[in-house]
Amino acid sequence: MKGLWLKDYLLLKSQWLAALITVVLAIGALLVFRQTGIVLGMGVASLTMSLVMLATVSADQENHGLQFILTLPITAGQYVTQKFALLLAVISATTIVITALAVAYRAYAHWAIALSTVFAMGGSLALIIFLILGVTLSYQLRYGPERAQVAMSLLGGVVALLIGGSILAVRNTTWGPKLLTRVINDYTVHGGLPWLAVLVVLALIVWFFGQHFAKPLAQ
Repeated sequence: MKGLWLKDYLLLKSQWLAALITVVLAIGALLVFRQTGIVLGMGVASLTMSLVMLATVSADQENHGLQFILTLPITAGQYVTQKFALLLAVISATTIVITALAVAYRAYAHWAIALSTVFAMGGSLALIIFLILGVTLSYQLRYGPERAQVAMSLLGGVVALLIGGSILAVRNTTWGPKLLTRVINDYTVHGGLPWLAVLVVLALIVWFFGQHFAKPLAQ
């Protein structure tokens, strides 16, 4: 298992330029969009670095590399667990860095936004990105990178459809604004904890069932 972590560390280390560009983009989002840039910066940074992490799986699956890895004292279950743990580690580390930048810039720019809101944004986005990429990871491990790209495109289309549909519902229906107002009022009264709790439960489901789904590895 230590060998797997070392191999992936060296692969991720070689992608330092992607990490640097990601941090620059996140800082740019904070400078240009201010408070609203927190969500944009965190989302771009976490998603970019997580996609870099998925490239380690593609590297393993090239030229029958996964078949060789499984000849070592490593089981398919251990390999899958390590990849899910690596995905979670990359998302967590990226979110912590970008959240720290947002907190520092908040103090510098004297934003009125509460610290708890910044942390809630970071936690929520991290969990959402884990949900999306956790499903993609489990699909790629089982079926290979080509079919995973198709699945991720479809998943991205569904997310875009949900967001676009929500915007249209708010603009063009009578129930859309009422639902949005209810959600905002609920957030004002109860804070972001109920939403975070739901996301945590969904993330746990993806963690356990995603690993089970991915164990028949594509070799």
